[in-house]
Amino acid sequence: MAYCPICQTEYTPNEDEICVTCGWDLIPRSPRMTAGEYHRREERRLMWARQMWMTLQVHSPLITLLRDMQEQLSKGSDERQELNGLLHQLQAQLTPEVAASVNGNSAPLRLENEPLPDVVTPRERLGNYRTLERLLQQKQWREADQETARLMIAIAQREKQNYLTQADLAVFPCQELLVLDQLWQVASQGKFGLMIQKQLYLELGGTRFLQPSIWRTMGQKVGWVQGNGWLTYDRLTFSLEAPVGHLPVLGDGLVWFVGGWDGGNQGFSALVSRLVQCRV
Repeated sequence: MAYCPICQTEYTPNEDEICVTCGWDLIPRSPRMTAGEYHRREERRLMWARQMWMTLQVHSPLITLLRDMQEQLSKGSDERQELNGLLHQLQAQLTPEVAASVNGNSAPLRLENEPLPDVVTPRERLGNYRTLERLLQQKQWREADQETARLMIAIAQREKQNYLTQADLAVFPCQELLVLDQLWQVASQGKFGLMIQKQLYLELGGTRFLQPSIWRTMGQKVGWVQGNGWLTYDRLTFSLEAPVGHLPVLGDGLVWFVGGWDGGNQGFSALVSRLVQCRV
């Protein structure tokens, strides 16, 4: 018995002339082979090579698609593991009221005068959120916005510079972003928060790259733009009367619009990109 040199299919020498699997010409070269026989054998092999090339051309997009799908499935498996880990962390952090809401209980999550829940245990926190919790509880939105900026700068260890760069935002701790977003959403009853801003920006077609037109449309949608111009920090609406997603803006030029509103898209899109990565 022998094996096809192309696909390694077993065959019987001197009996099988063509491989039943791949179609390769199995007739060995012989010193007694005439020029005509040798020419015909080479013609068959050349035809086989052409057929294989044409087959590859037809199936190449499918092969590429299959490889992409395999890669996505592999990534999806890793993402599912990460998501399960995050889900377990969040379940451990839920207060009884929040857990009841998740399970379909119609009872309110929090009475008006109740303190905001601890969404992350103290040992897991990089920042101290007590001041922010108190300001949000008291509906002091402007002070809460400035405290949010101060916390982010402190967590990133950028107190000396007093602002964050795109590089800082690209590696900002996911757990801290989750805490900040939860505190803002709970205090505003779902009107303010980083996740809300992210969703609005993505729905408008925003990406990680600079898109001035979309950035301006975003500003108009959340009330940062009025008429033909961007509002100054003092003219923002620090109340629940503001449009959805109006807050936080992360301080008066301290974080992602340190270069002014018009240059803020780069920092904001970097923050949104990080939120997407963190699944916030």
